[in-house]
Amino acid sequence: MAASAAAAVFGVVSIIGPFPTHDGTLRVDFIDVGQGDATLVTFPDGSTLLVDGGGQLDFRSMRRREDEAAEFVPDRLGVGEAVVSKVLWHRGLRSVDAVAATHADADHTQGVTDVLKNFAAGALWIGPGTAFEPETAELAALAAERRVPVVIIHRGMRFAAAGAEIEVLHPAEDAAARNNDNSLVLRLTFGGRSFLLTGDIERGGESALTAGGLPADDIVKVPHHGSRTSSTREFVNAVRARYAVVSAGRRSRFGHPHPDVVETWLAAGTEILSTQDRGMITFRTDGREVWVETYK
Repeated sequence: MAASAAAAVFGVVSIIGPFPTHDGTLRVDFIDVGQGDATLVTFPDGSTLLVDGGGQLDFRSMRRREDEAAEFVPDRLGVGEAVVSKVLWHRGLRSVDAVAATHADADHTQGVTDVLKNFAAGALWIGPGTAFEPETAELAALAAERRVPVVIIHRGMRFAAAGAEIEVLHPAEDAAARNNDNSLVLRLTFGGRSFLLTGDIERGGESALTAGGLPADDIVKVPHHGSRTSSTREFVNAVRARYAVVSAGRRSRFGHPHPDVVETWLAAGTEILSTQDRGMITFRTDGREVWVETYK
């Protein structure tokens, strides 16, 4: 759907209690899972898509450099159980229509395992670049056990959802390597408003998106938790977002979000909201206006 040429009307509201589960609006909850990603999308008819489920870091083995890999290990009470599942239960959900794992990193996929155990799911979406990785294979095995269809999605695919649309922008169908740049990138559109969910893409993934003529979006999930490996000036200027959401841990040992990244987004006129200091961040739109609510 083409974005409306009319000027956006944004309102910041503080509301006691949750929004209605389905009230004809598109709702996007960026769940506070610490160092990780989990985004719950509720479409105008109440159907749902969960993008990633967070995960648990092993801080004992974590290096302080943000560009070095940290070791992830299962925790006794996983984030998917302690946080994500509780959010879904609080919303009155017993099932989700689709669950997407953007890539194989544990801070995105570990919690998906708990969600698949706790909730009925209509489908598990994974990208072609991570389809046969060990972590994704474990998810696929659990999905098979739970009789959840596994669907490999890629650039060019579109899904209709109660007047909204889900468009897969990345990666390409022939993506093979496991890396952050092959994360699933999804655009959600409802009327004239849109959201860009970017997984952990880095400079290469951003370049692939901008090379294809990336249109502007109202709200973007900042790639890779605000790492300095992402949010290039070219990408930020192409997105032209009103809001940028950072999902990262408090006092992040990776230094997320990196000060240079924050400066780049602010220089583009984008307002940054972070789960570090706002808790869960909720957007709701009727296709024209956009409202934002933060837990704190």
